[in-house]
Parts: sequence; structure tokens; C-alpha cells
Amino acid sequence: MNDRALKLLVFGGSGLFGSNWLLKCAGEYDTAFTYNRQFIAISNAKAFKFDVFEDNIDDLLNEVRPDIVLNSIGLADVDLCQKQCRRAIYLNTDFPAKLAACTYKLNSKLVHISTDHLFDGSKDCYDENEPLNPINHYGKTKSDGEIQVVNQDPNAIVVRTCFYGWGSHHRSSYTDYIIKQADSGAKLSFPTDVYFSPVYVDDLISVIRKLILINYKGVINVAADKVSKYEFAQMVVQKLGSNSDFVSETRQKPTMSVPRPSNLVLNNKKVLAICGDAFSTSVRDGIESLFSDKQRRTQTSNLGKPIPYGRHYLDKEDVAAVVNVLKFGALTQGKLIEEFENAIAERVGAKYAVAVSSATAGLHLTYMALGLKAGSSIITSPNTFVSTANAAYFCGGEASFCDINRTTLNLDPDLLSVHLSKRSDVKIVVNVLFGGCAENAKKVAELAHSFGVFVVEDAAHALGSKYECGAQVGSCKYSDCTIFSLHPVKSIAAGEGGVITTNDIDIYASLLRLRSHGINKQNDDFVFPDLAFDNGMPNPWYYEMQELGYHYRITDIQCALAISQLKKLDLFLERRRELAAQYDQKVADRDYIKPAQSIDISRSAMHLYPVRVDYAGAKVSRRQVMAHLKSRNIITQVHYIPVTSQPFYRNLGFDSDGFPEAKSYYEEALSLPLFYALSNPEQDFVFETLDQFMVECRNKGSA
Repeated sequence: MNDRALKLLVFGGSGLFGSNWLLKCAGEYDTAFTYNRQFIAISNAKAFKFDVFEDNIDDLLNEVRPDIVLNSIGLADVDLCQKQCRRAIYLNTDFPAKLAACTYKLNSKLVHISTDHLFDGSKDCYDENEPLNPINHYGKTKSDGEIQVVNQDPNAIVVRTCFYGWGSHHRSSYTDYIIKQADSGAKLSFPTDVYFSPVYVDDLISVIRKLILINYKGVINVAADKVSKYEFAQMVVQKLGSNSDFVSETRQKPTMSVPRPSNLVLNNKKVLAICGDAFSTSVRDGIESLFSDKQRRTQTSNLGKPIPYGRHYLDKEDVAAVVNVLKFGALTQGKLIEEFENAIAERVGAKYAVAVSSATAGLHLTYMALGLKAGSSIITSPNTFVSTANAAYFCGGEASFCDINRTTLNLDPDLLSVHLSKRSDVKIVVNVLFGGCAENAKKVAELAHSFGVFVVEDAAHALGSKYECGAQVGSCKYSDCTIFSLHPVKSIAAGEGGVITTNDIDIYASLLRLRSHGINKQNDDFVFPDLAFDNGMPNPWYYEMQELGYHYRITDIQCALAISQLKKLDLFLERRRELAAQYDQKVADRDYIKPAQSIDISRSAMHLYPVRVDYAGAKVSRRQVMAHLKSRNIITQVHYIPVTSQPFYRNLGFDSDGFPEAKSYYEEALSLPLFYALSNPEQDFVFETLDQFMVECRNKGSA
């Protein structure tokens, strides 16, 4: 039997067994799986939404035509089974019976996952021939399910087992619970008089694969050796490196509302005789394997989580940095703000850096420091977030717009020249480095300065980007000021926050005043020195508000996180660029989707991976595409709705028709997920899901 040629269908793919099977084996079969409420992303496996209470099993089996069917659907909560009797009967008895009848008719090999709660617990060990004698509703429904499966499909494999492994974020396992409690420092107590024979899920999978290979039929126990619940918890905690004193001994309470057997141990002699080379019966060995499989732990913890278009990444060092401030440092207006400013300035090659509460605050203060006021304006790109333009109105000035270049999606220098020649009120050109692209920055700066106009770079996307000459964005080589964002989805995160860099000491001094109510206690000359000094000595309480400013300060808490994050910037950039290059390869031979920017990835911070999608050609709307992706837990975004199409700006007389490139890009734009922790399988899943849906839509449209 050739495994790779077999079609396999897993019922209950988002459960503990199903998800671990898919992660371990999906590439070895032509694999499909079902889910109900919780969708999971598995590379090389096709997902089917399936409601066991409503959907027809025959329809799904006839569509997939599987050679092998694995059933891990069931209601395993003992207390819930007692409360929801009818639901337990259907999930644990009726559904397996229906499935078995279908697999027998289709001649598919059925593997049904049962339980160890099938006996009253009065014996030391239970083999496959022992009469079933459950003592609660869960055990009764599972035992009836076994009988039905064997009667309906004599070729089926019924696996009696109790297993453990890494659970997903939406469904914790027994070991997850122990680890979480131990990590939190909570005291644990487990019974010394309750015994079971738990097997590591990977060992269970290995055994099942062999049973399929030899075409085993009937009931079989897949179990490890006997341990008490207390002994098992002790092994996990010891492997975790925690103090074993966290685990205390207890006895099973005889007054439980739902009775449970005190001995769940399954005899493993038969499975050892057949599959002894496929697994170890040592529980300690199994726990060792569990902890050594770090990749699986990461994979399962991410299962079922939405894949957003962007996400921050935090590690222990980041958390420790923040905790250290909370415990020992000033929470605001402390030394970490200046430390972060110095670190940023050194990183980008600027003389000065001023950290503020947000990039929007940074834009506002910068425009003020450069003298924007009533009667003057900025000129910027319509392809930006609204704050780039809004900040001009905060100052009493106005915004005007220049269309973008189709290749870079940034300001078109040729069109900018025309605009500047026609408008004498422009005080500042704001060059938005969209997605981290800094192409043509030199040309924009030379052009603006030739008209006597300041240049501000809105580099919210571009911390870590470089110019074509190799200098860092933020060095202000081609600008008077540069603004970065510290929002969680940007290059580094501080929760919220922004940074302004400049090489002009007068602008720097003005920014320091403006961010803190117009007050600068550091180096300003006092207007009233007779009040500031007493016999030549400074009065420590004295300060002066010399101009109207704002409360745009950042906190030490944020800066502690930002300092820690900045140390990982190169690591973040490398991964983002790697993912962007992989996207480029994936879309290279597609005619319905193209990269939105044609740039040198090695110079961009790659904040975004925007694509242009031919929605019209595929006979599908962007809403439908985004909704389909969201149904698969893939969150996309559009960057940006042109500022000129917003109601506020329309009321000022702007119209997106005047900016055809920005409008054309917006009509086709879609930002795909791109962030440091995005795994290759997740990226594959994102693109495969988009690709398959677009092909299906196009085929339907041409039918």
C-alpha cells in the first residue's frame, strides 16, 4: 500500500488528535479535514466546514472519495455529557454509527478514536476482550459507539486510548493545563489513587499508520504503561524545570457529581506484539518527546489563530524590560526616553531624535516647528493614512495633493514639479514612504528645496529602510525632518508612539518645547531670568511656557519596550524581506495578481506587501475576496482609501478623479499578511487560499 497515493479525510481536524495528525502527516497523503466552528490553517490539506448535526456525510464522502477516514469527533467532557445527554449520544454513538455505515458502503478504511472510560475500574488492567462496563454517561455513549462502528463496518479499526500532546490556543490539552498552572506558580493537586495509561499523540499516530498499513480490523488498545495522575503531573513539572513541590498528592473524591473509574489502565500487550517498533510504552519517554518537539508546540499554539495583515512580536526580553520599569523606574519623564532617542538617532544616523506619543503627534509638531500656519499648505500623497494631511489643518494650514508614481506608489516627482510651480503657498512637501519604499527620495528633496520648500518624510512604514545611496531613512539626508511610527504593526512596537529625527538644532529645540505644553526645561534661555535665578543659582521649581504647545509626551514604559525592540530590528527586517521575496515568487506567474510596488526589497523595511488584484477579470468583488479569506481566518487590509475621497476632503473640493494613479491603485489594492512571526506554512496557506478562490471565481464566471 502506497501511503502517498492515498486520499485521507479527518473528521474533527481542529481537535487535539486531528490537528496533530494533520501537522505530522498531511504531506504524506492527499489530505482533507473537517471543522465546525474553529477553522485551522494546515498546509497541504483541504478544509471542509462540516456540521455533524446538519450536513450529510454521504455528500462529503462522495466529494472527497477517501481511501482512509479518521474520526476523532466526540464529546469528551465527562460532566458535560451528563448534562447534555442527547448531544453526547449523537456525537459519541449515532454519528460514528452513520459514518461507519457510509465508509463500509464506500469501501474506505475507517479509524475510530474511542476512549479508556469503558470499564468500572475494579480491575488492574483491561484488555480488548474485557466486557464493557462503563459507570457514567460519557463511557456509555462511547462504548455504544464502539459497538455500532464494529457492527456497521467490520473492516474498521477502533482505537481505545488516552493520549496527550500540545494543544492549540483554542483547545488546551491535559499537559497544557499542568504547564500553565506550574508557570503561573499555582499549586497543583492530583490523585494518587487514579491510574491511567496515557500515550504521546505522536506515538498514537505512528501506531495507527502501521495498523492502516497492515489492514488491521477490530478493536485495539493503544496505551503506554500504568501511572497515577499524580505521577504523570510530577513528570511533566519536573521536565518543565519547575519545583515538584507545586504538585501535591490527593485522593479521588467519592462524592463527585459524575462518577469516574479509578483505574483506566489499558492492556498494551496486543499492540506491542503488532506495533512494538512504532512507539514506546514509557510515559517518561513520551513526555521527553513532547518537550523536545518545539516546532510542534509552536505550530499547534498558532492553530486557529487569525492570520492578520500585521502583528507585533514580543519575547521575554521585551516583557522583562517593561516589568523592570514598572518595578524600579520612572513611568514617565524618566531617563529611558532620552536613552531611546539617542539609540534611534544613532541607528538612523541623525543628530537629534524626539520621541512623542504617536506618529500623528510627530507630524503635527513637525509642521508647527517648520512654521506651517494659516495661509500656507503642505503637499503630499493621496495614498496615505489621513493623519498625514489632517495634521496640516491642526496647525491652521491646508493640505494639497500630488498623484503617485505607478511603480513606487509614492509621490510622482514629475507631477510634483508641476504642482510646486503653480502654488506659492506650499511650505512643506511631505514625502510618504509607502510600505517602506524610499525610491526617488533624493529627486523629491532636490525638487522641493529648489522651490525653497521644506521636506518632511512620513516614514511611519520605513524604520530600517535605506535610500538608493545606502544611507538610512531617518538620517535626514533628503529631508528636514523624518517621522517614524511605533504602532504595534510597524517595524518595532511601543504600543503607541512616534519619533521625529532632524539634524537642525533649532527645529530640535522647538520640538522639545512643543511636545510638552511649550515648556523646555533643558536648554532654553529664560525670558525672565530674574525669576529663574536667585543669586545666580537656578530656582529648581521654575519653568516657562514660551509658546503654545501640547501634551504629546511618550512614557518610559513605552520607551523601555521600544529600546528592547530596536535591538531586534535587523532580525525583523530580514524576515520581512524574506517573506516579501517569497510572495514575489508566488505571484510571478499569476495573471490576476501582481506586486503593487516594483522596488528593491533589500532596501525597504517591507511594512506591507500590497498587491494589485484584477477583481473584474475574475468576476469577483474585493469584499467577496476579503470575506472568503476571513472565513479562513486570514485578515487582509486595504492601504489606503485615497485621502481625497474622504468626506472631509470632498467637502473641501477634492476629488479622487484628479489623481488617477492613486484611484487606480486603490481600486485593485489588497495588503496580504506580512509580519515577523508569519510562518512559511501560514504564508503558503494565505496564498493558496487566495489563489484557489480566484481561480474558482474566474472559472465560474467563464462557465
